[in-house]
Amino acid sequence: MNGYRIKGLPTPDVPESNSDVASWLQIVNLVRKSTVENETKVSKAGDVMTGDLTLSIDNDERRLLGCQDLTPGKSFSFLLNDAMNRLWYVLREPITMETTNGFIVKVKGEDICKIGTGLNPQTIEFFTDIRMNLNRISNLREPVDSDEAATKSYCDNRVRKIYNGYIPQMKSLVPDLVRIWRIDLRGRDSGSNKMYHWKLEGSADGENYTSLLTPPNPTYLDNTVKQFPMDTANSYNRYRLYCFEGESHAPGLSYMQLYIYSE
Repeated sequence: MNGYRIKGLPTPDVPESNSDVASWLQIVNLVRKSTVENETKVSKAGDVMTGDLTLSIDNDERRLLGCQDLTPGKSFSFLLNDAMNRLWYVLREPITMETTNGFIVKVKGEDICKIGTGLNPQTIEFFTDIRMNLNRISNLREPVDSDEAATKSYCDNRVRKIYNGYIPQMKSLVPDLVRIWRIDLRGRDSGSNKMYHWKLEGSADGENYTSLLTPPNPTYLDNTVKQFPMDTANSYNRYRLYCFEGESHAPGLSYMQLYIYSE
């Protein structure tokens, strides 16, 4: 061209072929259009979005969102602000939901349970009834507070309700520490109310009890006096008869006598 121009070129949106000459205005418009498109597109190599992302099912049967090619040692995370609040998965390990202030499950706007609080010790709080569907709750510690759940072992060694009455726990307090060698017992005078699974315990402080006599189960205590010899090594000032099971109508005692060594 020896320094001369080509003028009067058409300005279509796209040249008809790769060998067509484009005008300067057309090139500028194409560059500007490409820049705008790049600013509004999400890069496959990774990008940051500033608007909402909504997926439509359209005419498909399903829509997938996630990662399908994890290998050992790699993980996939769904961040909720930062790495301390996320849903994440490492291949062949449990899926983890990590939060800094706990996790609340809601149904129709109502709180069902809250897992964790952000404070120590961490707890799980339920705001509705729990239905176990005939499954068990196990590995409980012994209760301390009155509203704590108790294990079968704990209940078996304490007063508990049976049929329409209560299995009794009868105590005897003596002025001094004494060692006994026999106890006489008689159940109620009449009715179907005999105890048959029971034991005798002794204590020196009213808190810690030691088993002194555990007869075979069943050993019925009816309306006749029965004698139970025993060999005790220590002295106590509190004795109690602990009944685990009895007949259906308020089992109890009408007579209890301790025999002590004269030491």
